[in-house]
Amino acid sequence: MHSETSDSAWFYEALAWLELNRKQVLIGIGVVLLLIAGGYVYSWKRDQTEFEASRALLALKALPSGQDAQAGAPGSEFLKVAQQYPSTSAGERALLLAAGSFFAEGKYQEAQAQFEKFSSDFGSSSFAPIAALGKAASLDALDKTDAAMAAYQNVVSRFPTDPATGRAKLALASLYEAKHQPEEALRLYNDLDKPTAFSGFAREAKVRKQQLIEQNPKLAPTNAPPRLSAPLSLPGVSGKPGGAPTPVPAAPAKQ
Repeated sequence: MHSETSDSAWFYEALAWLELNRKQVLIGIGVVLLLIAGGYVYSWKRDQTEFEASRALLALKALPSGQDAQAGAPGSEFLKVAQQYPSTSAGERALLLAAGSFFAEGKYQEAQAQFEKFSSDFGSSSFAPIAALGKAASLDALDKTDAAMAAYQNVVSRFPTDPATGRAKLALASLYEAKHQPEEALRLYNDLDKPTAFSGFAREAKVRKQQLIEQNPKLAPTNAPPRLSAPLSLPGVSGKPGGAPTPVPAAPAKQ
Protein backbone atom coordinates (compact mmCIF):
# COMPACT_ATOMS: atom_id res chain seq x y z
CA MET A 1 0.00 0.00 0.00
CA HIS A 2 2.82 2.37 0.88
CA SER A 3 4.51 1.61 -2.45
CA GLU A 4 1.37 2.43 -4.45
CA THR A 5 1.06 5.76 -2.61
CA SER A 6 4.69 6.61 -3.40
CA ASP A 7 4.23 5.79 -7.11
CA SER A 8 1.12 7.95 -7.30
CA ALA A 9 2.90 10.84 -5.60
CA TRP A 10 5.80 10.61 -8.07
CA PHE A 11 3.37 10.61 -11.01
CA TYR A 12 1.56 13.73 -9.80
CA GLU A 13 4.85 15.46 -9.06
CA ALA A 14 6.02 14.73 -12.61
CA LEU A 15 2.80 16.14 -14.05
CA ALA A 16 3.20 19.25 -11.95
CA TRP A 17 6.80 19.70 -13.13
CA LEU A 18 5.77 19.33 -16.76
CA GLU A 19 3.01 21.87 -16.28
CA LEU A 20 5.43 24.36 -14.76
CA ASN A 21 8.11 23.76 -17.42
CA ARG A 22 5.85 23.17 -20.41
CA LYS A 23 7.52 25.87 -22.51
CA GLN A 24 11.05 24.53 -21.97
CA VAL A 25 9.89 20.96 -22.66
CA LEU A 26 8.20 21.96 -25.91
CA ILE A 27 11.31 23.86 -26.99
CA GLY A 28 13.47 20.82 -26.23
CA ILE A 29 11.19 18.52 -28.22
CA GLY A 30 11.20 21.00 -31.09
CA VAL A 31 15.01 21.13 -31.11
CA VAL A 32 15.24 17.33 -31.21
CA LEU A 33 12.73 17.11 -34.06
CA LEU A 34 14.59 19.85 -35.92
CA LEU A 35 17.88 17.98 -35.58
CA ILE A 36 16.29 14.77 -36.85
CA ALA A 37 14.72 16.58 -39.81
CA GLY A 38 17.98 18.38 -40.55
CA GLY A 39 19.92 15.11 -40.55
CA TYR A 40 17.41 13.54 -42.90
CA VAL A 41 17.53 16.52 -45.29
CA TYR A 42 21.34 16.55 -45.22
CA SER A 43 21.51 12.81 -45.93
CA TRP A 44 18.99 13.13 -48.75
CA LYS A 45 20.84 16.08 -50.30
CA ARG A 46 24.17 14.30 -50.04
CA ASP A 47 22.78 11.22 -51.75
CA GLN A 48 21.17 13.39 -54.41
CA THR A 49 24.42 15.26 -55.03
CA GLU A 50 26.31 11.96 -55.27
CA PHE A 51 23.75 10.69 -57.78
CA GLU A 52 24.03 13.83 -59.90
CA ALA A 53 27.84 13.69 -59.79
CA SER A 54 27.83 10.04 -60.86
CA ARG A 55 25.43 10.80 -63.68
CA ALA A 56 27.63 13.69 -64.91
CA LEU A 57 30.70 11.45 -64.80
CA LEU A 58 28.97 8.65 -66.69
CA ALA A 59 27.84 11.13 -69.32
CA LEU A 60 31.48 12.00 -70.00
CA LYS A 61 32.50 8.35 -70.21
CA ALA A 62 29.75 7.61 -72.75
CA LEU A 63 31.23 8.74 -76.06
CA PRO A 64 28.95 10.14 -78.76
CA SER A 65 28.30 7.92 -81.72
CA GLY A 66 31.03 8.10 -84.33
CA GLN A 67 33.63 9.56 -81.93
CA ASP A 68 36.99 7.87 -81.66
CA ALA A 69 36.59 5.28 -78.92
CA GLN A 70 40.20 5.77 -77.84
CA ALA A 71 39.98 9.53 -77.45
CA GLY A 72 37.66 9.86 -74.47
CA ALA A 73 36.54 13.13 -72.93
CA PRO A 74 39.12 15.90 -72.57
CA GLY A 75 40.66 16.55 -69.19
CA SER A 76 38.95 19.92 -68.91
CA GLU A 77 35.51 18.26 -68.94
CA PHE A 78 36.41 15.84 -66.17
CA LEU A 79 37.85 18.75 -64.23
CA LYS A 80 34.51 20.59 -64.41
CA VAL A 81 32.76 17.64 -62.77
CA ALA A 82 35.45 17.48 -60.09
CA GLN A 83 35.08 21.18 -59.35
CA GLN A 84 31.27 21.06 -59.33
CA TYR A 85 31.09 18.05 -56.99
CA PRO A 86 34.28 18.26 -54.92
CA SER A 87 33.04 16.31 -51.88
CA THR A 88 31.66 13.26 -53.68
CA SER A 89 33.24 9.96 -54.64
CA ALA A 90 32.33 10.71 -58.26
CA GLY A 91 34.11 14.06 -57.96
CA GLU A 92 37.14 12.23 -56.58
CA ARG A 93 37.22 9.89 -59.57
CA ALA A 94 36.62 12.79 -61.95
CA LEU A 95 39.68 14.62 -60.62
CA LEU A 96 41.88 11.57 -61.16
CA LEU A 97 40.42 11.04 -64.65
CA ALA A 98 41.07 14.71 -65.44
CA ALA A 99 44.73 14.31 -64.50
CA GLY A 100 45.02 11.13 -66.57
CA SER A 101 43.35 12.74 -69.57
CA PHE A 102 45.67 15.75 -69.38
CA PHE A 103 48.62 13.36 -69.37
CA ALA A 104 47.25 11.45 -72.39
CA GLU A 105 46.81 14.79 -74.18
CA GLY A 106 50.46 15.65 -73.59
CA LYS A 107 49.57 18.44 -71.15
CA TYR A 108 52.03 17.28 -68.55
CA GLN A 109 52.08 20.49 -66.52
CA GLU A 110 48.30 20.36 -66.06
CA ALA A 111 48.46 16.66 -65.33
CA GLN A 112 51.08 17.19 -62.63
CA ALA A 113 48.97 19.93 -61.01
CA GLN A 114 45.84 17.76 -60.87
CA PHE A 115 47.69 14.69 -59.61
CA GLU A 116 49.13 16.84 -56.84
CA LYS A 117 45.69 18.25 -56.02
CA PHE A 118 44.28 14.74 -55.80
CA SER A 119 47.06 13.71 -53.39
CA SER A 120 46.33 16.80 -51.30
CA ASP A 121 42.53 16.47 -51.25
CA PHE A 122 42.22 12.67 -51.16
CA GLY A 123 45.44 11.51 -49.48
CA SER A 124 43.75 8.53 -47.82
CA SER A 125 42.00 7.37 -51.00
CA SER A 126 42.65 3.93 -52.42
CA PHE A 127 43.64 5.77 -55.61
CA ALA A 128 46.40 7.73 -53.84
CA PRO A 129 49.21 5.45 -55.15
CA ILE A 130 48.03 6.03 -58.74
CA ALA A 131 48.01 9.79 -58.21
CA ALA A 132 51.51 9.71 -56.72
CA LEU A 133 52.75 7.63 -59.66
CA GLY A 134 51.02 10.01 -62.09
CA LYS A 135 52.78 12.98 -60.57
CA ALA A 136 56.15 11.24 -60.94
CA ALA A 137 55.41 10.28 -64.55
CA SER A 138 54.38 13.86 -65.34
CA LEU A 139 57.67 15.19 -63.95
CA ASP A 140 59.48 12.50 -65.94
CA ALA A 141 57.71 13.56 -69.14
CA LEU A 142 58.68 17.18 -68.43
CA ASP A 143 62.36 16.04 -68.27
CA LYS A 144 62.60 17.11 -64.63
CA THR A 145 64.75 14.09 -63.91
CA ASP A 146 65.81 14.74 -60.33
CA ALA A 147 62.30 15.72 -59.25
CA ALA A 148 60.87 12.69 -61.05
CA MET A 149 63.33 10.35 -59.33
CA ALA A 150 62.37 11.78 -55.93
CA ALA A 151 58.68 11.36 -56.78
CA TYR A 152 59.18 7.75 -57.91
CA GLN A 153 61.10 7.02 -54.70
CA ASN A 154 58.21 8.55 -52.74
CA VAL A 155 55.84 6.01 -54.34
CA VAL A 156 58.19 3.17 -53.39
CA SER A 157 58.51 4.39 -49.81
CA ARG A 158 54.83 5.21 -49.17
CA PHE A 159 53.13 2.32 -50.98
CA PRO A 160 55.51 -0.68 -50.79
CA THR A 161 52.76 -3.29 -51.32
CA ASP A 162 50.81 -1.49 -54.05
CA PRO A 163 51.27 -2.47 -57.73
CA ALA A 164 52.13 1.18 -58.47
CA THR A 165 55.44 0.55 -56.69
CA GLY A 166 56.47 -2.01 -59.31
CA ARG A 167 55.98 0.50 -62.12
CA ALA A 168 57.75 3.20 -60.08
CA LYS A 169 60.80 0.95 -59.58
CA LEU A 170 61.02 0.16 -63.29
CA ALA A 171 60.78 3.84 -64.20
CA LEU A 172 63.32 4.78 -61.54
CA ALA A 173 65.73 2.11 -62.77
CA SER A 174 65.45 3.50 -66.33
CA LEU A 175 66.39 6.95 -65.05
CA TYR A 176 69.38 5.49 -63.21
CA GLU A 177 70.48 3.86 -66.46
CA ALA A 178 70.12 7.18 -68.28
CA LYS A 179 72.29 8.82 -65.62
CA HIS A 180 74.94 6.08 -66.10
CA GLN A 181 74.39 4.57 -62.67
CA PRO A 182 73.94 0.89 -63.63
CA GLU A 183 74.60 -0.39 -60.11
CA GLU A 184 71.54 1.45 -58.76
CA ALA A 185 69.44 0.25 -61.68
CA LEU A 186 70.54 -3.34 -61.07
CA ARG A 187 69.58 -3.07 -57.41
CA LEU A 188 66.02 -2.14 -58.38
CA TYR A 189 65.82 -4.88 -61.01
CA ASN A 190 66.96 -7.40 -58.39
CA ASP A 191 64.26 -6.15 -56.02
CA LEU A 192 61.64 -6.86 -58.68
CA ASP A 193 63.12 -10.13 -59.90
CA LYS A 194 61.90 -12.12 -56.92
CA PRO A 195 59.11 -14.66 -56.43
CA THR A 196 57.36 -12.28 -54.03
CA ALA A 197 57.28 -9.42 -56.56
CA PHE A 198 54.37 -8.67 -58.88
CA SER A 199 54.68 -11.19 -61.73
CA GLY A 200 54.28 -8.76 -64.64
CA PHE A 201 56.94 -6.41 -63.32
CA ALA A 202 59.20 -9.33 -62.35
CA ARG A 203 59.28 -10.60 -65.94
CA GLU A 204 60.04 -7.14 -67.32
CA ALA A 205 62.71 -6.59 -64.67
CA LYS A 206 64.37 -9.90 -65.58
CA VAL A 207 64.61 -8.91 -69.26
CA ARG A 208 65.94 -5.44 -68.45
CA LYS A 209 68.45 -6.85 -65.97
CA GLN A 210 69.83 -9.23 -68.59
CA GLN A 211 70.21 -6.37 -71.09
CA LEU A 212 71.89 -4.21 -68.45
CA ILE A 213 74.41 -6.93 -67.60
CA GLU A 214 75.17 -7.49 -71.30
CA GLN A 215 75.95 -3.79 -71.63
CA ASN A 216 77.94 -3.78 -68.37
CA PRO A 217 79.69 -7.16 -68.01
CA LYS A 218 81.32 -6.10 -64.76
CA LEU A 219 77.86 -6.35 -63.13
CA ALA A 220 77.64 -10.08 -63.90
CA PRO A 221 77.66 -12.23 -60.75
CA THR A 222 80.79 -14.33 -60.20
CA ASN A 223 80.63 -17.87 -58.84
CA ALA A 224 84.37 -18.73 -58.86
CA PRO A 225 85.47 -21.07 -56.03
CA PRO A 226 87.50 -19.45 -53.25
CA ARG A 227 91.29 -19.55 -53.63
CA LEU A 228 93.38 -21.37 -51.00
CA SER A 229 95.97 -19.31 -49.17
CA ALA A 230 98.58 -22.14 -49.27
CA PRO A 231 98.88 -25.45 -51.18
CA LEU A 232 97.81 -28.58 -49.37
CA SER A 233 100.52 -31.09 -48.52
CA LEU A 234 100.00 -34.79 -47.98
CA PRO A 235 102.18 -37.04 -45.85
CA GLY A 236 105.09 -38.35 -47.94
CA VAL A 237 104.35 -36.04 -50.89
CA SER A 238 105.57 -32.54 -51.65
CA GLY A 239 104.08 -30.49 -54.44
CA LYS A 240 105.61 -27.97 -56.82
CA PRO A 241 103.39 -25.44 -58.57
CA GLY A 242 102.65 -26.64 -62.06
CA GLY A 243 104.67 -29.87 -61.73
CA ALA A 244 104.23 -33.46 -60.71
CA PRO A 245 104.42 -34.52 -57.07
CA THR A 246 107.96 -35.18 -55.82
CA PRO A 247 108.62 -38.02 -53.30
CA VAL A 248 109.78 -36.80 -49.91
CA PRO A 249 113.01 -38.55 -48.76
CA ALA A 250 112.40 -40.96 -45.92
CA ALA A 251 114.21 -40.39 -42.62
CA PRO A 252 117.39 -42.59 -42.16
CA ALA A 253 116.89 -45.64 -40.00
CA LYS A 254 118.40 -45.58 -36.52
CA GLN A 255 121.36 -47.85 -35.96
